[in-house]
Amino acid sequence: FTVDYGLRISTVHSALPEECGVDVDGEEVSPLRLTQLYFGQVLNLLDLFAILPFYVESAIPGVTGGGMAVLRVTRLVRIFRVLKMPKLRSCVRMFINVLQDAMPALFICLFMTSITALFFASAIVFSEGSNYSVEHFREDYPHGAYVRPTKYGYDVEVSPFRCIAYALWWFFVTATTVGYGDDFPTTTLGRCVGVLAFYFGLVLLALPITAVGNSFNTYYPAWLEEVGALKRGGTTASKMSRMSRMNRSSSGLGSNRSSRASEEPVEALAAGPDELPSRKAWS
Repeated sequence: FTVDYGLRISTVHSALPEECGVDVDGEEVSPLRLTQLYFGQVLNLLDLFAILPFYVESAIPGVTGGGMAVLRVTRLVRIFRVLKMPKLRSCVRMFINVLQDAMPALFICLFMTSITALFFASAIVFSEGSNYSVEHFREDYPHGAYVRPTKYGYDVEVSPFRCIAYALWWFFVTATTVGYGDDFPTTTLGRCVGVLAFYFGLVLLALPITAVGNSFNTYYPAWLEEVGALKRGGTTASKMSRMSRMNRSSSGLGSNRSSRASEEPVEALAAGPDELPSRKAWS
């Protein structure tokens, strides 16, 4: 990490601003200014903070604590460096546009999901926890508990659905067809509620998928055109910028040579006929 970071910071001055992800708005910047802008980028600062804990611990062995652990975790952020690639950056921008376009529909789906979740959580609590008993499980529950039939119906057990807030977990696990099996209904009414939760879950899953899919179909063709333009013009723009820089440097050298060449005959004419150089010297 140290070698990689040191090489990038020490050699970035020889690169073009667009090659290292620095936005200069078409202005010419000096190599030192380019290095400063590159050093100040967020990902490069995170790289620095990811390297520092190793050297701090090596210099001061007794330094430990949560702050150093947080700095170590910042090393994981290096994976987001791949998002600086032009293709991936445009892809992320496309997904952001898709989500922004589908946000009103997603908010409506979230609202409907909240109402449905509260309804089914209340229904399962009422179905599985409406029988209160003080005769069963006196050792564990001396004041009584809500009981329900067991899975096979030959005995009773304490109902896990004791409140609506806990039953919300069961609804989302059931509606998304995950079905961990940690909690399940055993009464007839509770199983009917579970079957209805299956079907409502399918509808709730289909609504946001449809909204996001429609927005995706809107922005995906434009993203393909942008990627094609990057493939066609990416290398051309880099070559043109390098050629323009070389042309500017060569034109500067040519103007200096021409100015020196034009000054020599003028100086020779001003010197007089006795001091004029010979034809061989002029050639």
